[in-house]
Amino acid sequence: MATYLEHLLQHFEIAISKVRELTRRDYTAEDVKKIVVGCGSELEIFLKLAAFPAKNQRHNFIQFIDELKTVGVSQSDIDVFHELRLAYNASKHNPVHEPKLLEIEDLLRRVRNSLAKLTNFSFGCIAEQVPIRHRRVLWVFAWDHYIGGDTEVSIMIPSAGDELPLSLDHIYINMSAWETIKSELTAVGSIAFGKELFPQPVYEFFSNEGDFLAGGVFEGEYKNLLKTLAKYELRQDLLPGLNRHDSLFGMLQASILAMVEAAPTFDTEPSIESLQTTIADISVNNYAVPADYPQLPKFVDLLATMLKQLDFSLWKAVNGPTWIGESPFSIATKDALALDEKLQILIDKNCIVRIQVRTYAT
Repeated sequence: MATYLEHLLQHFEIAISKVRELTRRDYTAEDVKKIVVGCGSELEIFLKLAAFPAKNQRHNFIQFIDELKTVGVSQSDIDVFHELRLAYNASKHNPVHEPKLLEIEDLLRRVRNSLAKLTNFSFGCIAEQVPIRHRRVLWVFAWDHYIGGDTEVSIMIPSAGDELPLSLDHIYINMSAWETIKSELTAVGSIAFGKELFPQPVYEFFSNEGDFLAGGVFEGEYKNLLKTLAKYELRQDLLPGLNRHDSLFGMLQASILAMVEAAPTFDTEPSIESLQTTIADISVNNYAVPADYPQLPKFVDLLATMLKQLDFSLWKAVNGPTWIGESPFSIATKDALALDEKLQILIDKNCIVRIQVRTYAT
């Protein structure tokens, strides 16, 4: 996995290659501007998010470039970055600007060379690996239970064709929080509702159950969907099998999300006991696992032990989880960096947590 600096250097290598391609054919000013704007934007984002994440994000591009003086970057390299900034502004805001291709090629090479010198520095998080963020489309169905004052929300992996989807989790929330939740989900992803979003047989199956409220499609990170719902959980003493904590798979996934969230928070490798405590606390506080859930200590112990298999230098890159079938999971075990065969969970060579689906009852 690439670090923030390596990721930026790769972008410039690709940009230089694109410029070289333009030298071998006819091109327009817009072709060149597009490359320059992309490079300028990537440099600005790098300085804000990786080089100086603690600096006021309202500061402008000039201020972020000049901030490099404070960490020992040479004035000559800073001047090169300012050259790119000026070219970026002209390409982005001046409609009649016509950049010269060979001058841009020379500029991008000099910027690339100046950026390469930053490998000798360690400020900000430029040497940290860029975390992979897994977005996916998930189906969300909701039913109101007027007697209990709750709304039951089920999260599902979209199915193919007319097949019924695989349920990932279900949670009961306060009925009055539904509109608030819909609003908050737009801040962490996108959410849309309507029967036209689903295969007709699937929508009809779920909409005919009880006091159906809505069927929607969420696009974003699963952890953000579940964390948003968990804030408004209404926990009740329902019949056995109906409570959220009666789902072994749901509770395990919540614990896995907690492990993924916990891993990058440590600056020094924690003891197994400290790691277990952190995972347990996040499970309870962020993902609505009951503090007295009987299986929580077991899950936490197994997950902490698995994470400890992974070299600590890679913990900040841990991401996921994603769900895969039995055959892909079997293949992934061959070069996994960490594995728990009992839970059927692994961390692959890209530090992605993979869960084998259809293993636990839902």
